[in-house]
Amino acid sequence: MRPANHSHPPRPAATVNGRPVWRGLPVPWVARWTGEIQENLALRAALLDDKLWLTLSDALSTHPLGPRQVLGSERDELGLFWLPDLDAPGTGEPQFAGLHTGRLRASMLDRICQVCGVPFPSKEPVTFLDSAYLNDPNTGRTQAPTESHRPYITPTPPTCRSCIPVAMQMCPHNRGKEASRIIVSAHRYRPFAAKGDLYGIHKGVVEEEERGAVVQISDPRVSRLVVKQVYVQVIKYTTEPVTARASSRPSQ
Repeated sequence: MRPANHSHPPRPAATVNGRPVWRGLPVPWVARWTGEIQENLALRAALLDDKLWLTLSDALSTHPLGPRQVLGSERDELGLFWLPDLDAPGTGEPQFAGLHTGRLRASMLDRICQVCGVPFPSKEPVTFLDSAYLNDPNTGRTQAPTESHRPYITPTPPTCRSCIPVAMQMCPHNRGKEASRIIVSAHRYRPFAAKGDLYGIHKGVVEEEERGAVVQISDPRVSRLVVKQVYVQVIKYTTEPVTARASSRPSQ
């Protein structure tokens, strides 16, 4: 359960052209803000028809019918049960290392740039700013993309080409790593796995089995996962290096 926050309510950030900015720089669309964190969340679980059913609720609710269900915690079309965040971008301070679950899901599954929040044109490939060494889902090993174009998996949300400089500057995982990053133009990719906290029932008691578990979507255990992140398998793609121009500091 997330603890209550007794500080003053967060204030909205400044905006430029309708987009939140922080200290003069644009904030990536998928970044979570402190004002979007759900407080007092409690996981409720029940065994029904030999299946584990999960519900996120407000632990402090005194509603006579029981704890209210948090809006947005229903399963999506893939059957994934997402940990919900509030929808209030620009409120509080941005967490550049933290991702808003709703916007992250939309970016990964609906072809939306993680930085500007604009969808990719339907007939154009989706671009990922990724590591130069990609994960092979069959062997679990890394492979150099210039040597093999076998499918690989990535948790990195898409980034349109015009937003690559912002992503290189604002993302803690990319900053200063131009030589180890590549641009992947994905012509075909699909949802592959989900990451979150895995729950199970032991002697009639619901317990957390593994925190930060990565489970393939085809695995039945995914129904017992409270999802925080999704991985896609990139099947058909081309790669190119991140040039000095593409990674230059965005203008303020």
